[in-house]
Amino acid sequence: MKKGFTLAEILITLGIIGIVAAITIPTLIAKYEEKSTITAVKKNYSIFSQALLMLANEYGSLEALAPNIYTPGIGSTVLKENANVTMNALKKHIKTIRTCDQKTNCMNVDYKTLSGLKTQNWDKYNNIQTGILADGTTFWILNNCADGSLDGDGNPNGNICIQIGFDINGNKKPNIMGEDFFHFEANKNGNIIIRSEEDIYTRACCSCKKSGFGDYNGYHCTDWIIRNENMNYPD
Repeated sequence: MKKGFTLAEILITLGIIGIVAAITIPTLIAKYEEKSTITAVKKNYSIFSQALLMLANEYGSLEALAPNIYTPGIGSTVLKENANVTMNALKKHIKTIRTCDQKTNCMNVDYKTLSGLKTQNWDKYNNIQTGILADGTTFWILNNCADGSLDGDGNPNGNICIQIGFDINGNKKPNIMGEDFFHFEANKNGNIIIRSEEDIYTRACCSCKKSGFGDYNGYHCTDWIIRNENMNYPD
């Protein structure tokens, strides 16, 4: 009568366990990371959404936080001043560790689009204000309340008033739009604009497509996540 397992049987069993683990663990890790990312995006969406709505209610409109009117050709320094005014107002409703400027680094210096193309160095822009939230999220804010400014496709901004870009894990990698860097826009009433499926697919500048070619490809991945609660971005 057999009283135990042979060494060969034990080794075979361990080998099978190892193969199963090698197949399943990466999938489990990927699903966990996706869920963590979605949770972080929704958390920041909620934080900024509530703050912008409170500011719009407090000031009557987010346009009131843009004392300088921007028109093409004047330069972006007026937008920098608007961003500073908006940032200072936001601090009353959002806990920030600090704000930064061009001489310091809140945002990482190298970012890539969703398709892997090298893109922006946010800290070098002179039309935004950057900062860090209490949980380590880094972000920038731009206030160009449609006063003659254009969007990334060269069209009038229309009802876009505030733009916010945020990195859910600060300066840590991968620093890729749609993976750890996200973006949204809000109108003058403080409502965050969730783009349509068509915009997510087709906007040349800011789509959310794995094969997209625009400088801001990955911007609308925030809209995708809010709509679909997954990161199964289109090709």
